[in-house]
Amino acid sequence: MRLLNTSSLEFKEFYENAIPKYAILSHRWESDEVSYKDYRSALRSHRNGENGTPGMEKIVQFCKLAARDEFTWAWIDTCCIDKRSSAELSEAINSMFQWYSNADLCYAYLSDVRSPNSCDWDAEELPPEVEEDLEKSAWFKRGWTLQELLAPCDVEFVSKDWEHIGWKGAAPVVTLHVYGRSRWTRRYDNRSVRNLSGILQDITGISASVLRDPSKINDFCVAEKMWWAGARETSRSEDLAYALLGIFNVNLPLLYGEGGERAFVRLQLEITRKSTDQSIYAWPSIYPVTPSDYDKYRAERDDRETQWMGLLARTPRQFLRNETISYGPDSCSCEQGDSMITRDSEADALDYTFSMTARGMQVECHAYALSEAFFPGSWVIPLSCHTRNGRCIIFLQETGNGMAVKGDGDYPYMVRVLSEVDPGTIDNAKVRVMKFCVRQTGFNDPDIHTDKRLEDIKVGNLSGSERAIPLRPA
Repeated sequence: MRLLNTSSLEFKEFYENAIPKYAILSHRWESDEVSYKDYRSALRSHRNGENGTPGMEKIVQFCKLAARDEFTWAWIDTCCIDKRSSAELSEAINSMFQWYSNADLCYAYLSDVRSPNSCDWDAEELPPEVEEDLEKSAWFKRGWTLQELLAPCDVEFVSKDWEHIGWKGAAPVVTLHVYGRSRWTRRYDNRSVRNLSGILQDITGISASVLRDPSKINDFCVAEKMWWAGARETSRSEDLAYALLGIFNVNLPLLYGEGGERAFVRLQLEITRKSTDQSIYAWPSIYPVTPSDYDKYRAERDDRETQWMGLLARTPRQFLRNETISYGPDSCSCEQGDSMITRDSEADALDYTFSMTARGMQVECHAYALSEAFFPGSWVIPLSCHTRNGRCIIFLQETGNGMAVKGDGDYPYMVRVLSEVDPGTIDNAKVRVMKFCVRQTGFNDPDIHTDKRLEDIKVGNLSGSERAIPLRPA
């Protein structure tokens, strides 16, 4: 890890077991950022008293702030990574979440938020104008800053003038031992104890519980974490997937140029290899259809087939599409509406197998057969996650060459919960053990509607076993 000395502004390399205490900066990249390649020249200009670029001024002010808080070492992503080396860049991005997590303190620099008056520091509430700036800050819309918000235990938000705004959670404290007794004391006495977790929850939709305690990230299901990232953006499309590696505790090789959709599918595949959390498939339909539109929709079905999707979403934004479903943690302690999604316990989880092959996603699962009057070759798969209204489901539709694709919008109503399905459309309301091969759009080539080589993939019954899964929540 390459760190900056906060006094000399010189670099020093540290290996894993010898990394000292350090401060870290979270910020939004803007114009004239100083790269590792340009840092030496920018540092010489700074030492000669020349006016530096905004990027160099940011580095200097960050180091001053860290030095004031008695940090000898600091890290910032603009100049501490040599992006000319693909190996170093890959290591940095795959390690980024851990680096922010291990930092003793993270400063979140908000270049578009004004400073509170110092006399307001002890007030529990922010001044209205500062809170308004905070809510509109572009920092909360960037993909990389999500992990920078979640990973560190202690985050201090600072304004465009590098003045204190507040803390992500409670103000950091340390234990002092005085005459054999332990005493808690505020670590940074020159700042407020203002806890911003409530405001941050309102801005980001992320539960204050995980903002206060990063160790609770794993209590939340995959769908919830994707929802956190759904409205965020990155300059390079692939980075929207790469910025989520640490949040899901996975590693990927970086393939810039592959495109954001393909990178996001690779991320999800890696998640499925390490997790049995089926909420990763519980993203809403993008084709809401009402009963009154049924006849018109059926006539347009052939055209819509070309827009059918695979089991994996193409972007985190697809987890935002259905406003009737909100996602919540795997815990009853956080209330986020009547439709939160939670994972089933391991004992209640359905034993499914999902694996990606060259021909598509191979799925062995329990499935309801929809009645022939509804759509021939249509299936409903219940997932091991649920809202308060019932179990989450996905639809599959058999195509002419035997492939099945996710097609929620192929039905005359918007449905994501099993209890909302008309029992009359399901044969016997029992499930069969089935095997499907589902093409992942944008990942498996060529297109399923023209590739005759895929005709040997059939939708078949693996066994005659049946299992009752209730349509209504208990």
